[in-house]
Amino acid sequence: MAQQQLADKRDQFVRTLWDRADTLRRGEFDTAARLATIKALVRIAVHEQPLRSATQCRQVKSVGSAIIDVLATANGPTTTENGKYASAAVAILAALLETEKTTIPTPMRDVLDAASKLLENNRRFAPLQQICAAPASCSAWEQLKILEGALKLVKRRQRSQCEGGCAFELTDEGRDVARRLAKERCGNNEESRGALRAWGGTSADDVVVLVDDREGGGDRHHLHSIGQLLRDNRAPFETRTLPTGFGDYVIARRRARVDAATGCGPHVAPVLIERKSAVDVAASLKDGRWQRQHDAMKRVAQLGASRAEIVYVIEGDPSKHVYRACGCGCLGIGACGNPNLQAVTAAISERERAGAKIVRTADPRDTARWLAAERRRQLQSHFREADRPPPQTPEKRKKQPTQEVSPPKRSTSVLTAAARAAWTRRDRDALGRLKVTELKQLCESVGEIASGNKAALVDRLLTPANPALLVQRKRAGKRVPRDRTCNYALLCALDAAQEPLTKERWMAAAEATGIANVSLYEKSGPMAYDGWAGVGGDLTQGDPPLVVKERGSRYKLSTCGGDDAGKAVASALHAKAHQRGWCACARPPAPVQPVRLEAPEQAMSPLHAAARRARVRTPETRRAPPPPRSASPPRRRSTAPPTPPTTASKAARARGRRRSPVPDDDSDDSVLGFSPPRPARPPATPASSIMDLTTPRVPPSSAMDLATPAPHSGAQTPYSNAMSLSSEASDVVDLTRLSSPSPARAASPIDLISPAASPAHDSPS
Repeated sequence: MAQQQLADKRDQFVRTLWDRADTLRRGEFDTAARLATIKALVRIAVHEQPLRSATQCRQVKSVGSAIIDVLATANGPTTTENGKYASAAVAILAALLETEKTTIPTPMRDVLDAASKLLENNRRFAPLQQICAAPASCSAWEQLKILEGALKLVKRRQRSQCEGGCAFELTDEGRDVARRLAKERCGNNEESRGALRAWGGTSADDVVVLVDDREGGGDRHHLHSIGQLLRDNRAPFETRTLPTGFGDYVIARRRARVDAATGCGPHVAPVLIERKSAVDVAASLKDGRWQRQHDAMKRVAQLGASRAEIVYVIEGDPSKHVYRACGCGCLGIGACGNPNLQAVTAAISERERAGAKIVRTADPRDTARWLAAERRRQLQSHFREADRPPPQTPEKRKKQPTQEVSPPKRSTSVLTAAARAAWTRRDRDALGRLKVTELKQLCESVGEIASGNKAALVDRLLTPANPALLVQRKRAGKRVPRDRTCNYALLCALDAAQEPLTKERWMAAAEATGIANVSLYEKSGPMAYDGWAGVGGDLTQGDPPLVVKERGSRYKLSTCGGDDAGKAVASALHAKAHQRGWCACARPPAPVQPVRLEAPEQAMSPLHAAARRARVRTPETRRAPPPPRSASPPRRRSTAPPTPPTTASKAARARGRRRSPVPDDDSDDSVLGFSPPRPARPPATPASSIMDLTTPRVPPSSAMDLATPAPHSGAQTPYSNAMSLSSEASDVVDLTRLSSPSPARAASPIDLISPAASPAHDSPS
């Protein structure tokens, strides 16, 4: 059977949708439907694959059921005039590609002139003056908005010196698309015919998977998804109407003639593939197609030089499709009345015993993987060729985040003293001597727009200072209405009214202020928005919102939130409008605090910053260890067992506890390695967990002193009593104040400190 050739209908679809958009503008006045129609028109015009039926347009973004119904009625020629384009979008891309050789960006007038020459004779652009006054009146120019907005193929540049006030240039992606479309979509008075769906190489000798165009329910159902799965597995394919007996898939060369009279020849692989889901097997058993299809495949398999292999691809598990909701209890596969699980399983087993090959797959994606693998096997075994997969289609890749953040190209510098002084004095000559980068930094610091040439930057800096509240909100990323916009005028009107207003009174009051550059009642854009459009999104949203609604129909400024309240923001905006002569109301607000440029703080050195963060101390400024304790007087020996020596680890832990990790002096001079001379401090008393009975103390004292001799008072106390009161301190009990050596005594059971050698107690008793 000869291959069915179908024409590419993209240009026909473009003309149909263009006419539909004009009808919606002139007759039905449906702006939203017109915008959706133009968007679908542009996406179909730049689509990279041929579209040979209205159903195929479902794969195009922005094409819905309403657009499909319109395309189903498309008629007329599918060819395009020689050297012309059917779509204004493609003509604009081709014109920009040509004009960028001499001018980048291209002025609006030049774009219109160049694109008009590339359009078909019965299509044209509106005059430039009409487009500037009412852009929605020209369907051809409306297509540029889709290229600029949704597709991001064109960039608009504001050029006030150019006629029309703007210029255009291609993006990097738009330049690639323009090169492809300028070559492929240029008319030549001939039809581009081909298979309904195809992908892969274009050579006639390429080995592809031939897919029956009735597979999966045909083009209206799942044929597109089958082709997409094959494409994902890098298997070239082409759709055809296969003769009865060849099954659903055939692996053959693209130029092969598939005929039931000749069977499989040298250009057709000897394998007949029939795909059946579990439900399809049950349905074909019920209506008798199961046996008829197998008989037809056996006849075709016996034709040709070699016998072909019959393969059944059973997709899915039949046990998972048992229908249990029927009242008769037949438990059919897929539906009531179909054969049950035992019958389906027996039929598949009988085919396998008859010599057919049974391949089980889980889902359509698994089936596509098996078909791609089978094509590679037949390519090597039957066609004796190596696999040459088609090249990967380049796709737009988003930038991925890097693991390490690269340093900035230039360090962020602070404002110089000269820049701050020039702005404070509003000195035009001093500002003119600054660099453009300094002027832009100055504009950002005072809340002005930091774009434009040097003269524009200087003019902005000479205007009255912005309110400090507005500049702080901008720096914090909070919402601030742009100058002389509708939202700006609405907030100033509420601030001047000092009372809640209805929508009608609010709009009238904002219009009367004269702040907005355009009228609040003027409708603009494809959706015909007026000045009220920003109230629902910008003014009444946020935390806190700038405007709140009370009693269902009145609007007032919010008062909660401090400086973030709508009252504070509106007062600052209103004061700015009066300072610059924008507002014509008779109620000027109270003056507000203007922004000021403060001198920057002195930058810290790296060592200073590190010391601030981690309190780093240099070896010179570390606190010295405490001085050694003064020598204590000799201590008498005791017969009690000595205290065990302190281990090294215990001593180290004790020293660590006594040493403070944070310096006593927290000044910056000590941290940075130098400090002024200070008077010497007395040695700190070492921490101890025991009672020190040997260190001399200055009376009076409330401690028991057992070792310090006291002055002789003339009276002697018997040693047996062993207690005497000191003449200097009545609250000190002294057991050692004797005028003469005392006789030897028995060992005392109280020993708080390791005994030391004493001459008075060394002799035996």
